[in-house]
Amino acid sequence: MSYYDGRETSYLREYSAPAHRAGLAFIGAAGLSSAISTLALLSYIAWYSLFSKNEEQPIVRGIRSFARSALGAFFICLLLCDFVQGAAFAMNFKWAVDGAMYHSVACTAQGAISQVGDSGAAIWSLVIAGYTFSLLFLFKKPPAWFTWTVLGAGWILIITLPIVGPYVIRDLEKAGYFYGLSGAWCWIGDGYQLERFIYLYLWIFISLGSSIILYGLVYLRFSGRVSFEGGKLTWKSSEKGWGLGCFSSSGFRDSSFHLSAQSGSGSNGVRPPDSAEINGVGKHLKTVARRLMLYPLVYSLVTIPVSICRLGVMAGWEPPFWLYVFAGMTFSSSGLTNVLLFIATRHSFIQKVATVRPRIHVTTHQVTVLEDAHGAQTIHLHDLSTITRPDDTDTDEKDGTSLKSKHGSGGLVGVRFAAGQ
Repeated sequence: MSYYDGRETSYLREYSAPAHRAGLAFIGAAGLSSAISTLALLSYIAWYSLFSKNEEQPIVRGIRSFARSALGAFFICLLLCDFVQGAAFAMNFKWAVDGAMYHSVACTAQGAISQVGDSGAAIWSLVIAGYTFSLLFLFKKPPAWFTWTVLGAGWILIITLPIVGPYVIRDLEKAGYFYGLSGAWCWIGDGYQLERFIYLYLWIFISLGSSIILYGLVYLRFSGRVSFEGGKLTWKSSEKGWGLGCFSSSGFRDSSFHLSAQSGSGSNGVRPPDSAEINGVGKHLKTVARRLMLYPLVYSLVTIPVSICRLGVMAGWEPPFWLYVFAGMTFSSSGLTNVLLFIATRHSFIQKVATVRPRIHVTTHQVTVLEDAHGAQTIHLHDLSTITRPDDTDTDEKDGTSLKSKHGSGGLVGVRFAAGQ
């Protein structure tokens, strides 16, 4: 039995030296810290979004609003995969205690579980990158059916790939077991180099490349160097820049909209909403998207060392043990880095959303609610130019703002908006 390159298959690697045991333990500690931190954050989000009964508390309203949004759903999926990945790498404590790595049920379990977490983190990072690009560059909020389709397809792919490998792809005589020894932990065996690339590194490279390209275009647009109108990309010069430090943009101005008794484009105190707001991308949603841009970028960084190791193996180079240890620690700590990012940026998309109130723009033919927690909402009505009596406008503190106006036929037309729930 031999590997793809003719080397003899090995199902046992001795790591009895204290330094080797310590290296394996470091990888396990990094995985365990990621698993614990992501589980704590998932529990935190689940408690406030599902079980807390104090609905008037700002943090409860904020977390529920975020968790029920598309970006919140993708972020939770990313955390779930980070937890699975961390739990898989935590199994390295077993190899540190045994002083050896060998093919066993534990090795197969670590390889399969690691595949779920690894590919899942890559896929959801890619999804977040694409979704934020749609919000920040195209100024379009994808419809709900698109979100559900992506969620379903993503999880089907993540769960199917680890099952297909050992039952469909495995060639025991030529390549050995599908899940086996792989550097300083168990994953897809060395005899399946093409499968390694397709199962994980293809997604990593797509995520890395798309993050650089998409976020580069976003930066150019908000620095004023690129415009995208009518499906055409145009290069232009601009004196104003866009700071990358905290992703604060001068292009995202604090717009103010007022409710005027008069309607029409010539009303004083009323500025027509921009294309982003009309397409469902409010100011708060753009703020959330700018913060979530960090997650795919950080994921791309933590995967660079392990990618170097795997590409080196494919090229015939055998990376040293301590490079594997460093790569395993950085790779398995992606969940911890995501939790730290959430803690650092949580005010942008958790607490702020609770204070967002809809602002209303009225024209002759439509009412537009701007900058609520879910983006702009536009409802088209007929003949809003008629006089509105004072007793036809009321406000319900619980449900939001209600507008009633006389229709031309004499009936009442009522519109009710929820205020950032």
